[in-house]
Amino acid sequence: MNLSASSKQNILIILALAAVAWTAHFLWVRDFLLYEDDYNHVGKHLESGWVQIWHLLRWAWKAWPQGRPLHFSLMPVFTFLGMALGGLAWVYLFGYLIVAANAILFYFAAKKAAPAGPAFAGACAFCLFPADTTHVMLTHNMALQASLSFLLGASLAYLDGRKILSFALITGTLITYETSIIPFLAVPLLKAPWNRQTLKNLFAVFSMVILAILAHALLRTAMHETRMGELLTQNPWLTLHHIFSGMILGPLTVAKAFFIRPWFALAHADAASLAAMPIFAAAVWWGILKISNDIPLQHITFSTVSRKYFLKMDCRLTLPQGVMEGLRLVLAGAVALTIGYALTFTRWPPVSLGGRDTCVHLAATFGASIIMTGLAWIFLEMGQIVSLKRLTTGILAMYLALLLGFSMAVQKDFVNSACFQRQFWQNVLTQSPDLEDGTTLFVKENIKTRTDFVVSNAWSVRLVLGQLFSFPKDWDNPPALFALTGEIASSIRHDKIRNTWHLIIPGESREIRPIDPDKVIALELNATGITRLNSLDRPGWESLAGIIPKPKGADTIHGLEKRVLYRIMGQGEEY
Repeated sequence: MNLSASSKQNILIILALAAVAWTAHFLWVRDFLLYEDDYNHVGKHLESGWVQIWHLLRWAWKAWPQGRPLHFSLMPVFTFLGMALGGLAWVYLFGYLIVAANAILFYFAAKKAAPAGPAFAGACAFCLFPADTTHVMLTHNMALQASLSFLLGASLAYLDGRKILSFALITGTLITYETSIIPFLAVPLLKAPWNRQTLKNLFAVFSMVILAILAHALLRTAMHETRMGELLTQNPWLTLHHIFSGMILGPLTVAKAFFIRPWFALAHADAASLAAMPIFAAAVWWGILKISNDIPLQHITFSTVSRKYFLKMDCRLTLPQGVMEGLRLVLAGAVALTIGYALTFTRWPPVSLGGRDTCVHLAATFGASIIMTGLAWIFLEMGQIVSLKRLTTGILAMYLALLLGFSMAVQKDFVNSACFQRQFWQNVLTQSPDLEDGTTLFVKENIKTRTDFVVSNAWSVRLVLGQLFSFPKDWDNPPALFALTGEIASSIRHDKIRNTWHLIIPGESREIRPIDPDKVIALELNATGITRLNSLDRPGWESLAGIIPKPKGADTIHGLEKRVLYRIMGQGEEY
């Protein structure tokens, strides 16, 4: 097969971006576990069969949870397929494919508005976007990132002149993760030149997007969807305040991330990142030089006459052709970045730089990467003026390499969290082998367990025991563990008249869990491990004052059926 030069170039860039996505976010995939929301949306489906998946899909498209039926369909389907292929690492493969495909889609979309070199740099920035640190989380890479796929596919179709297809694709964001629809409003600005037709295109896209959002909102309201009902009861002025302030705070946070995260990469570099960064920088430097064609300098001449002094000024300014086009992309990206926060008011303020809440910056990925494409174009072409294009390309490559180093540091943080979780649950089961119906475990953490990018014992920690073991079906109140945070402590209720205890579990459902005071296991996590308490007469346990913790009893967990997560945790047959 004889491939054209452009086809060979595209294949190499696709492979390069796929390698960047793997190295940045999935290099240590075999050491990954589940994180935070993953236990709720992925962990419960690790053993699901086709029948269960089918019933779940029927529920998702009938109930429209959060107005995102596709969002709640992708995760169980990919989980089922991944586990069928070979285990958790294969589940992560689907998340990787989406993340890599998005970088590739961005490259081809950006290439419609910029040369291959700047487009490739922008695609790398898209893949290494430092403001969103959730790429490793399955809940995010299999669902939220899929909404970006719709945005990118719609943008590519629009720039290719297939407007009907683009309008159809962009509506997919609403049933996946709706914030990604807004940046599409700025896509007509990527087409050159800007003229009256641009205004017409902007109006047409704006009308279509607003109609789609209104139709989606009306459908959610008609279905009595919970979050839409809560939104309608909010103070509209407060909502507007959050929208417009978010459109200021969000872009500033993204700019901060692009500035400070390279320094973080240097400060937290390990052997792997120190090896990867120079290799990546050299490859990017060579690649951009290889695919970039020098653009002839364009002479811009202007003259003006001063009526007062009858002086004529004739000035000749020599600029590379790409500078003005790069500036246009920067402006278009700035618009997309700013409006990308219009629907993030439910996670206000959008200032998080680490952890699950950084998904608030998801839609901003598009606009920020367009800005980076424009800046790369300007930077590379300005280097042409002073005959230092190799140097400017090298500086750009080194900056992108630092973003790679930061992404690897984030990825390593998730690996460390997985190691902590495995050790934590090993200690919990060692100290609490006497689980029975009605057992409630509370653990007070006296050491910091939350890192910069992931909460190891998040709200979902209460789901883990039920995913480690298959408890007997006749148990009315299966064991569950709760981290004794301030929120949990304030949710514990004691009816002194009836001498009953219960916990109002924080969350949308406000589930109430009865607490049997005779079956409470109290644990404390210290630097040396987990200790089981015999008395709660100590600081931090005031919310359970009056309860005498259950003394350690006979081992029961050996008789319980172990589930898939037990093996994934690496517990083996030790217990």
